[in-house]
Amino acid sequence: MAELSLMRSAMEQYVCSANEAISLKLVKNKSDIDDDSVGFNPEYTHQIFGQNENIFGYKDLKVQLYYSAAKLNLYLGKSCTEKVDPARFDGVKADDVTRMIIEKLGIYPMDSLDQFVNTLPNESSFVPSGTLLHSFTIHKDGKERRYEIYKTDISMQGFRQYHEKLQTFLWWFIDAVSYIDVDDDRWQFYLLFEKCVIDGTSQYSIAGYCTVYKYYAYPNKIRPRISQMLILPPYQRQGLGAQLLETIYIDYRDRKSVV
Repeated sequence: MAELSLMRSAMEQYVCSANEAISLKLVKNKSDIDDDSVGFNPEYTHQIFGQNENIFGYKDLKVQLYYSAAKLNLYLGKSCTEKVDPARFDGVKADDVTRMIIEKLGIYPMDSLDQFVNTLPNESSFVPSGTLLHSFTIHKDGKERRYEIYKTDISMQGFRQYHEKLQTFLWWFIDAVSYIDVDDDRWQFYLLFEKCVIDGTSQYSIAGYCTVYKYYAYPNKIRPRISQMLILPPYQRQGLGAQLLETIYIDYRDRKSVV
C-alpha cells in the first residue's frame, strides 16, 4: 500500500492543467512569436483531454498552437522539462498531446516554427471572402482600430478550406461544441476582421465570426437563427460582439422572405 501511494504521488508530479499548458496566438508578424502578451489560454479543454482537463506525462509542459492572423496557417509545437519514463511507472505513458489535438480538431499544422514564420510575409495577400456589409472604427488604448464585417457562404472560392481552420477555435471556447454540416446550403457565415497596418502594409486579422441557419418557414419564407458566435479573446470586451449582431440583424431586417 505504501509503495502504491508513493507511485501515485510521483505520478502526480507529471499532471498539469491543459488550460494553463496550452497557449494560442493570432500571429500578425514575427515579433508576435516571442511576445507572451499576445498569447491567450483556452477556456475549455475537457472536450479533448477529459473532464478534469488535465494532461499527464510532463513537467512544465508548454503547448503552442499558433494561427497566422489572416490566413489561419497553423503551427503546433510543445516543450517540457521532463517526460514520464514508462519503465518507472509500470508502462504508463505520457499523453500524446499533439496527436490528440490534431485528431480532435481535424487540422494539419506545421511542426516547424521556422516554416510557419516564413509564411507570415504572405499574410498581406489575404482578402476576406464574400460581401463587405459594415466597416467601423473604435478607439482602444489611445489608438484607432478599424474593423470590417463580411457575409459569405460555403460556395465562395476558398472559404470551405478557410472555415475548416476557423471552426477549430470553437473547441477551446464553446462548451459541448460540434462542427456544422457545411454542405447544407442554408448556412450563412458572418466574419469579423480587424484591418490593421503591419510593417507599413495593410493586413487583416480574424477577430470573430457567427453562423446563421436559415430555417424553412411555410410556405416560402425563412426563419434565421444564430447557431454559433465567437469573438476571440484578444478582441473581447470592446463591443465587437454587439456590432456583429447588429450587422446580422440589419442584413435580415428588411427582407420580405424573413419571418
